[in-house]
Formats: sequence, structure tokens, C-alpha cells
Amino acid sequence: MTTAIASCRNCRTVLFPGAAACLRCGVPADGDHRDCPSCRRPSPADARFCAGCGSAMDTASPLVPVAVPEPFVRVRQVKRSVLVSAGAVLASVLVLWGGLAAVQSTVFSPEAVVEDYFAALAARDAAAALATLETAPEQETLPMTDDYQPPAGMVVTAVDETDVGSEGEWREVQVSYRLGDTPRQETLYLRRQDGKRFGLFDRWRIVGGVGGIAVPADTELSGLQVAGTTLTGGEAGIVAIAFPGTYQVGLADNLLMTADPAPVEVNLADAAAPGLTPRLKDTASEQVIKAVHEFVDTCAKRTELNPAGCPFGYYSWATATNVKWRIDTYPTLKVELNGSTVTVGFTDPGKATVSYTAYGEPQTATSGIYAGGSVTVEDGKVVLHLALD
Repeated sequence: MTTAIASCRNCRTVLFPGAAACLRCGVPADGDHRDCPSCRRPSPADARFCAGCGSAMDTASPLVPVAVPEPFVRVRQVKRSVLVSAGAVLASVLVLWGGLAAVQSTVFSPEAVVEDYFAALAARDAAAALATLETAPEQETLPMTDDYQPPAGMVVTAVDETDVGSEGEWREVQVSYRLGDTPRQETLYLRRQDGKRFGLFDRWRIVGGVGGIAVPADTELSGLQVAGTTLTGGEAGIVAIAFPGTYQVGLADNLLMTADPAPVEVNLADAAAPGLTPRLKDTASEQVIKAVHEFVDTCAKRTELNPAGCPFGYYSWATATNVKWRIDTYPTLKVELNGSTVTVGFTDPGKATVSYTAYGEPQTATSGIYAGGSVTVEDGKVVLHLALD
């Protein structure tokens, strides 16, 4: 005899023989069924109440939602657009900061100021060059005329912080350049100024930044002509303040001497001395001889036997009166230029005769005229300086 095995038509669980409903899901073995509207458990189609939760099959009570407690920390969802905007702002700040740093290191750095200084020299712009200096020189600088040749090929070779002053206040900028065919290496010193440029950038200025031309006071050069300017000497000699470069220097107008203009290379390390080669003018001897004759004639008007400071004289034990000098012959003079000094010598002394009264008798005597020494030009006149023993 064969027994048929039945299964639940809802969940396919095996039904025991004679079972009225599925032991697993409760669906009746025979007949229709329907789900409880509250718990969804299957019940016979004619059941009035659910065998699982007891709710009425026709008017089931709605499920009551369980309140979920609020979390202690509420996590808010940030919009993507807000994140993008914040990132853009941060990127802009970083770009701006990097740009400011780049401007400081290129436009307002110590080396940029040095480059501006040499660019102003190349343009012969004295005002722009002075604007890069911390303090303008007390004496006016020589003009940069067409004859002026600025430094060429300037290159900044090093920038170092010095240990002078407060931290970060000073910089040493080493440069190389050429003056004509002469290579030069210089060190410029810069100091950071108070205040900021545009409220953002450090301000650096060159300390010093000028050189000069100098002629010692112990030379006989009465003046120089540089860039259309006449330089005359004082107690310290001839001194002129100038920017680095090559200048054409000549002698100022002089009655006795002349010289071909010569280039003078001015740097920042030391004062330059002009290498002029003076020579006597063709009219120099005539001017000197004239000055010596005038000087001798002035001495001949003296009424002493031995006039002080004159190139002739006579000595007598007796008291002399009615002293009169007469120039018989002037000395034969030789005018030479020794370095920058004009000297006067004689190849044949002149002769002077003196008449006077002594012991109640008229007397006469003669003296040589020893007019040797040097001459200078003062206030446009030749002046004799005797070498008296």
C-alpha cells in the first residue's frame, strides 16, 4: 500500500497525515487562507481572529512604530558644492601667498635693487641711481654725460646675510662687471628700511654706492675738467664724487700746462687718480719769463741793501742810506716741467747794481740775480716761488 506525502502549499513544509494546518506557517491543509493584516501570519479564510497575534482579521490594529532615540552627536551631510568652494578658497590663499613670496624674491629683493642700480647707470639716469641708495652723497655726483661709459656685464654672484646689526637687517651682494676692458668684483652692502612697500614687501637700499676721483693736495695740478665740470683743489686736494664707470678727465684751463684727456675708471672700493701726462704749453716759457722780470723789477724798487725775499742783495758793515737798485741784465732762464710742477732755473744769472751812501761817501756794488724756484698759477696769474738758501 502506498501513502501519498502532502506538503504545505504556502511554505512547502511536509504535512503529517491528518494535519489540519501546517505546523510551520499555519496555513490550513485544505481550503483557502488569508494573511493577518497586522502580523501577516496566514489563517483560515473563515477565521475571525488571528491565531498568532489575536488581532481581528477584518479590523486589524495598525502597527505602532517604535520611537528611535536621538543620537548624541548628529552627523550632518555636507554638500559637495560647499567642499568645492572651501577647496577653491584654500587654493587661492596658497597661490596668493606663493605669488607674494615670488614678488618679494624677484622684484623687491636685495639683488633686484642692485640690478636696478646698475640699470640706472646703464641708462645714465642719476636720479634713478640715487633712488636705490639709502642716503644721497653730501656732494653732488659728477654728471653722466655722453663721454661717460657705465659698467658692463653686471652679474650678481652671491647674496649673503651679514652679522652686522639686528638679524636679517643687512645683506652683502657680490657682483662682477667690467669697466672698459678691466674686470671688477665688488661687494655692495644693503640695509632693510623701516616700513613695507605697499604694506607687504621689504624695502632694501644700498649703503654708500658711490666712488670718486681724487688728486692729492701735494701736486701742482690746479684743476681738472670732468664731464663739463671744473674741479679745483682745496686743503684735501681735488675730490669729486662719482658713480662707478669710466670718465674722460682733462686739465682745467691753465696758463702753463696742457694734457690730453685720459680715461679714469671709478669703482666702489677706492678713489681713482687720473693718469694725466701734463706738458708745457708753447707759451709757458714766455709767461714764466714775464713773471720773473716783473718780480725782479718789484724787488729793484726796494731801498734795502739786502731786500728780503728777493733774488739779489748786498751786505755792508756800514749803515747804508739812499739805497737804489738798478737791473743791468736779467737772468737767462730755463723753464721745465717736472711731473706736474713747473720749475725755473737759470743758465746765466743776471746782474743788478746798487748805489748807496756809507761813511758819508757815495758807494756802488753789484749782485747776481739768482731767480730759481717754481711757479704756479693763482687767480689766473703766474706766481714765482723762489728757492732761497
